[in-house]
Order: sequence, then C-alpha cells, then structure tokens
Amino acid sequence: MLGIYDVYKGPGNIEPALPGAAQFPISDPFSAIAAMASVTKSLSFGVTSSTTYEHPFSLARRFSTLDHLTRGRVGWNIVTSYLENAAKNFGLDTQVPHDVRYAIAEEYLNVTYKLWEGSWRDDAVVQDRNTKQYTVPDRVRRIDHVGSVPSALTECN
Repeated sequence: MLGIYDVYKGPGNIEPALPGAAQFPISDPFSAIAAMASVTKSLSFGVTSSTTYEHPFSLARRFSTLDHLTRGRVGWNIVTSYLENAAKNFGLDTQVPHDVRYAIAEEYLNVTYKLWEGSWRDDAVVQDRNTKQYTVPDRVRRIDHVGSVPSALTECN
C-alpha cells in the first residue's frame, strides 16, 4: 500500500483503517522477503507493487535482486494504485485517471520485460578470474526506451 486505505465508509476516510491497522502501517516487503528467503527453501513470495508511482528501472532491479535471493520464488502482483491519498503521497493533487493508469501499466510492463529479458544476455556474466573479466561488454545492451513512462536508458543490473 502506498497510502492509507481511505475508501471504506466514505472517500478520504482513514479512520476505519487506523485502529485495526488495516493495510497500514506497512513495511517495504522487499526487505522482509529477502530475510525470509534466507531461512526457507520451498516457500514462495508475492509482492504487490504499483506501476503508477515507481520508475520501472528501480522496480526491475529490486525484483531481479529478489529473484536471485529467492532462487526464483518471487512473483509480482501488478496494480495501478487507486487510492487518492497514494497519489498525494507522491506529490499529485489527485489520482491519475483509471484509463491513463492502465495505459501507463501496459507500457511499464513492456519496459520491465525489456530490462529483464533484453538488456543482459544469459551468457553476459563470465566471472573469469584469469582475464579479470566479470562481464562481456557486448553482451549487455541498452534498451533506450522512449515513451510516456520515465525513460529507462541504462542497463538493468
């Protein structure tokens, strides 16, 4: 949750959510999952993360890290965020309209997919101590995405 659940019993009403801690306060799940993954072998994890308020490079990088730490035991519950106070937490006066959020989400998914599948070839990392080479440079590609979501002009590490 990027904001307090403020839609129960009237818009903008945070009172019902606070006494019972309904989806608030909430820690960033990426840190907690990294810790839990280190002491489990078969438990899988899911993270709800919004395409509306975070740069695709940052999210792709964090999910790549979790994918590595969990050995593939992490999934992404993709949301576009609908809470008005989430928009305000990110400096907007009002929520991004529904159809615009979904258009952003579609492009966002294309960018994250390019970062995960198109920027580093599977054989890019060689870890060769003799040649002191970790990565083969021509096996890492820029995706140079240009569109309505923030540009992802760097490689995903």
